[in-house]
Amino acid sequence: MNHYLNYLIEANIGLLLFLVMYWLLLRTETAFTIKRIYLISSMLAEVIFPLVSITDNASAIPSLSSIVPSYLLPEITLSRTGPTTSHVAFLSIPFWKILFLTYIIGVIFFSLRLTIQLICLFKEIRKSTPYQSNGKYNIREVNEQFPTFSFFNTIVIGQANKLSAADKELIIKHETVHADNYHSVDILLVEITRILFWFNPFVGTYKKIITNVHEFEADEKATQLHNVDQYCNLLARVALMSADFKLANHFNNSLTLKRITMMKTIKKKMNVWKVAASAMIAAGFFVAVACQDQVAKQGNELATSKDVPQEDQQKQIEHDSKIDDDVYTIVEQQADFPGGQEALYKYLGENIKFPEEARRQNAGGKVFVELTIQTDGTLSDVKIIKSAQTTFDDESLKNAHKSMDDEALRLVKLSPKWIPAKNKGVVVKSKFVLPISFAVEN
Repeated sequence: MNHYLNYLIEANIGLLLFLVMYWLLLRTETAFTIKRIYLISSMLAEVIFPLVSITDNASAIPSLSSIVPSYLLPEITLSRTGPTTSHVAFLSIPFWKILFLTYIIGVIFFSLRLTIQLICLFKEIRKSTPYQSNGKYNIREVNEQFPTFSFFNTIVIGQANKLSAADKELIIKHETVHADNYHSVDILLVEITRILFWFNPFVGTYKKIITNVHEFEADEKATQLHNVDQYCNLLARVALMSADFKLANHFNNSLTLKRITMMKTIKKKMNVWKVAASAMIAAGFFVAVACQDQVAKQGNELATSKDVPQEDQQKQIEHDSKIDDDVYTIVEQQADFPGGQEALYKYLGENIKFPEEARRQNAGGKVFVELTIQTDGTLSDVKIIKSAQTTFDDESLKNAHKSMDDEALRLVKLSPKWIPAKNKGVVVKSKFVLPISFAVEN
């Protein structure tokens, strides 16, 4: 689960990055084919690049471990007489399991929605009347109130009884551009991306932009051998027709005015530097996400399946840890103090030396200590991530609070070996935070 959450973070960062760069560099350009290539390529890149790993260097994009806080243990409150109380931590593994379950439910919902949309689309196509077929395109007609659209090589002309032969010729010319350029494949790719990233509102924006570019591209090619004014007149006459099929390419799309304006706009070549900048951005994103081993390390987990002896699994994990610094913050079985929480309280109570400076000042505070439990149970990387000090401390209080920081570090570093964490039945390194509160006594 940790790997997949990392993947979702990276992929959605990529989606937003490519969308922003499109808005800055390509939005006003009239080279529609190049814009379409950029949009589809960037969409594929954001899905595929996070799956690739080419080196073990640190990532420029934050992994889950740096975005999701380390696992927070129950708070330990210390006084001069030892541990007194503990509180349940606000962050625990079930929260992330619930979050992941919610994501899976969303994926199932949007998958079912896409399936239903496809079924409805095919049903309506079958209801239409064959108009003509030249072997490459399946052209059909509907006389009642119905949208004109294409889906792959099938073209459906709505309200055909109200259109002249010349009108139908223009419509077919437009829709064949969609078919020849496989625009329906683009739409399906966007819908699959929406299933994977249904929680990201920018996926809908992506689809709208791609749909618009499709229409601009089809209009441009359809009017190369036809009168633009005649074509625009036809667009205006059918603009009020509805468009009920979100998976299809519509001739009478709601962006009619934009299409007419775009056709009358003087076309210009795209600046080379914009193409180069777009390519460099894609390359930079690839290097950023491929130079880390996050999603690809799933292969290492597969290598440590139940068919491999436990000893070999342990060696594999330790080897990966040395290479990848594979430290988990979300695991199936969290590391634990020998004997459990009660034993941890007892250890702290027997070893605490309540800071003399804090006693004199009657000062209290809370220290957050981060630590890593190695696969052999030893502690490493013990450090303060939030000090007891505040910006309002005077000099005496600073010394008192610093003494709390020092005592918290001393207590944790003197701790005996812990029972290491396990993930998928394999011992792994894990990182978490231990809050230690020094109580004020009246």
